[in-house]
Amino acid sequence: VLSLSNIVNERTVIEALTNEVWPKVHTLEIRESLFNGTLLKILARSNAFPNLVSLDLSGNPFVDNDLETLISNQDWRLRTLNLSECELKSTAVQTLVKSSFVDHLHTLTLFQNEFGAQGASALAKSEHLTRLRRLDLRCNHLEARQYLALTKGELLSRLTELRLGCFRDTPPCTAAEGAELMRALESPNIRHLDLTGIPIGARGAKAMASKEWASRLRILELS
Repeated sequence: VLSLSNIVNERTVIEALTNEVWPKVHTLEIRESLFNGTLLKILARSNAFPNLVSLDLSGNPFVDNDLETLISNQDWRLRTLNLSECELKSTAVQTLVKSSFVDHLHTLTLFQNEFGAQGASALAKSEHLTRLRRLDLRCNHLEARQYLALTKGELLSRLTELRLGCFRDTPPCTAAEGAELMRALESPNIRHLDLTGIPIGARGAKAMASKEWASRLRILELS
């Protein structure tokens, strides 16, 4: 693991990305740094990490064409990508999941971003996330129709972990809408389901209990 997180000296990051080759580094963390478009271009063009499989850029706001810059690197075969708290909008998420950049992903973390129905729908229908098994969408200000958009596609049928929890004073949907989500949710391989903060009510609980996949859950988070 190489961590360049919380570094305020831009030159330190540039030197690590350009002046060294790190063949033994499989995980790169650049969290909450003074990350900008220039550094992102250097990272995307860098040959310093030939065996990189895990990239964590959480806490770095993405602006303008930053996402396009990141996915321009077609040499990496990432299995894990963390873009939590990157202020990603729907257009950025759509760009990401329509790219071959995500072809090898096993785990995608998009915790606390700002995409809505279009981003959720793009995730569900992506033809490039065929290897994805773990998806974290917590705290994305999703509402009932966005949750339902996730059920329209083959993505959920492959997931073993799905995190939809939210932490806010106002529930993202009504209990009736939560129950509708439970009726629509089909995820035969799911083992970890996080619905924290999503009201499903008695009808939703009954709908979940009727699902065959529910009996195979190892972790269920509700509140």
